[in-house]
Amino acid sequence: MDAAFFDRWSLEYDEDVIACDEANLYPFAGYRRTLETLLNEIQTKPGARVLDLGFGTARLTKKLYEIGYNISGLDFSPEMCRIAQEKMPKARLFCFDFSQGLPDVLKDKRFDIILSSYAFHHVPDSLKHERILEWYSVLNPGGMMLIGDIAFLNEHALTLCKGDVGGEWDEDEDYMVFSSLQPAIAHLSPRYEQISHCAGILTVHKV
Repeated sequence: MDAAFFDRWSLEYDEDVIACDEANLYPFAGYRRTLETLLNEIQTKPGARVLDLGFGTARLTKKLYEIGYNISGLDFSPEMCRIAQEKMPKARLFCFDFSQGLPDVLKDKRFDIILSSYAFHHVPDSLKHERILEWYSVLNPGGMMLIGDIAFLNEHALTLCKGDVGGEWDEDEDYMVFSSLQPAIAHLSPRYEQISHCAGILTVHKV
């Protein structure tokens, strides 16, 4: 991940993403519906302790902050961290590459909700299941993990999308493919919902 790139993109990020979604184009087709679905699910647990992994400009997390959720978060872009902290002054935000795991300051904390929206593709495929297991370990009983991202049910769906967009495909990203990830986390009983042709949500509940 290139933090400098995201620092430069931070001011135009929201506008660029919404324009892409409105045109129903890869990679952000389904973006607003994904965030709305995540928000609705989180609101079944009012006042919860939330850990947001890759909070970006806090488009989603700010809504939670404003209605009383306890927010902690990680993002590797210093500029996005600055923007998010201005929006949520009492949130506990850390500039840290969450694809490498959790920082020591959070490893002994527990959360009711672990959230990641449009950031999980920065975690290499080889580490995706390890990160999910680590995040699951800091969930409180009854908590849930929600990962909404550019994602596909299986390799066939990914291949179709890649063929459709041709040269626009970003080879540097590791998009979630549920059928490939599911065997390593099957004991967590994950649930996957396809939101658009290139967006999906992975949900894990902790009993």
